Parts: sequence; structure tokens; C-alpha cells
Amino acid sequence: MGKPKEKLNTLKFKEKLIAVGKSLREQGLIVGGEGNLSLKLPDGNLLVTPARACKGKLDASMLLILDPKGYVLEGNLQPSSELLLHLHIYNQRKDVGGIVHAHPPFATGFSCAGMSFQTPILAEGMIMLGTVPNVPFAMPGSIELVEALSPYLLENDCFLLSNHGVLTVGADIETALMRMELLEQYAKILLITYVLGRQNPIPAKYLEPLKELNKETRFLKAPEESIPLPKAPRVLLYELFEELLRRYLKK
Repeated sequence: MGKPKEKLNTLKFKEKLIAVGKSLREQGLIVGGEGNLSLKLPDGNLLVTPARACKGKLDASMLLILDPKGYVLEGNLQPSSELLLHLHIYNQRKDVGGIVHAHPPFATGFSCAGMSFQTPILAEGMIMLGTVPNVPFAMPGSIELVEALSPYLLENDCFLLSNHGVLTVGADIETALMRMELLEQYAKILLITYVLGRQNPIPAKYLEPLKELNKETRFLKAPEESIPLPKAPRVLLYELFEELLRRYLKK
């Protein structure tokens, strides 16, 4: 007989989801019962937030564990009303480990105004967010919303849901949260350029390198505190330093 499979300890994952909910509320990216969160567990099941509950005031007993088809394995509350959307994303995007849906005021304002996020004015935005499409309106929680998002799903990680809010995905829940935060920051900066009446886009020659950086990093997980950030190889640092000297000596 084979060794019985050890049951997954889900507490640390529940604590992650609770922490993300608190962060969203503290930053004003959700209020009341807005938004929904989920993450993929190591065993392939999903940890999701309940419907209508304040996501900034969750405790472990309120969270639900579902199998990949949406059947409740653990929990007594009603799963998120956007469960169908979450299930579809995990089914179509095997690289996704976390999903955040929220109503950040500035980014949601752009979604309600039907305005584009495509102006290249912030390098970090291009690297971390990539393209941010405007998804046509469909009723929340409906199969029509899934259909509306589907054409944009494979190539993008951030979505403005028209007249609804914002959805971000990532290799883990921390990355999805970071994208939500940066998207709202980008919306604020973009709005300021409209108020000032002018924009200074990134020069065209830098757009492709920034897009390449997005391709290289979009599937990475957020670095954990115990894992050092990757360092540039010594050869690369040496070459960069030599190039710097050459440019300096030319002046």
C-alpha cells in the first residue's frame, strides 16, 4: 500500500488572502463588501473569499476551499459572486496563482469613462502592467462577463471592467495585489496629466525594450523576504561599467 497523502495545511494561505484583503481596504481600493480574491493552493484547489463580506475584515473561518470545478470542499458561506470568472481564468491560464478584483476609485473612474490606459507615460507601468484593455460591460457574475473578458485573457494581466471595476492576475496573490496597486497609481498619474493639459510620452525608441521587459517578468512570482533578489551577473556589470566609462570619456 502506498503512503497516505498528507493533508495540506492551508492556514498560511488563508493568512495571505486575509492580509491582501486588509491591504486593499486600508488603501481605499475596496469598501464595504466590494471585490473578491482567490488563490491557487499547491494541491490545485482554490481558496476564495465569500460573497458580500467585507474583504478587509475576513477571518480564516470565512474563507472557502473549492475544487477546480467550483465544488465547495470546505466552508459554510456563499462563494464570491464572481466565482465563474475566477474558475475560467484558472482554467485558461495555468500560470495564474492569484486573482484580485477591486474597485480602486481612480482606475475604476477610467473604466466608467471608457478611457484608455494605453498612453505610455510611466516605465514601471509598461513593465509591470503591460497592456490594460477595456473589457466591455456585462452583468457581474454572468457568463457574458466571462465571454467579454476571454478575448483579452491570454495576452494581458490587468483589465478595466467597464462600469464595474478592475481585475488583476499574477503568478501569486502578492503579484496580483502589486499590479492592482500600481494600476491605481498609474491612473492617478495619468489623470494628473489630463488635468495639467499635456502629456510627455516615453520616446518611441524605448517602447520595445520596455515591452520586452514585461514579457520577461510577467510570469514571475513576487520575491519572498527569505529569497534574495537575483543579482546582475558580474560580466554584465563589468560591460555596463565599461560602457559608462566610454560615454563619460567622450564628453
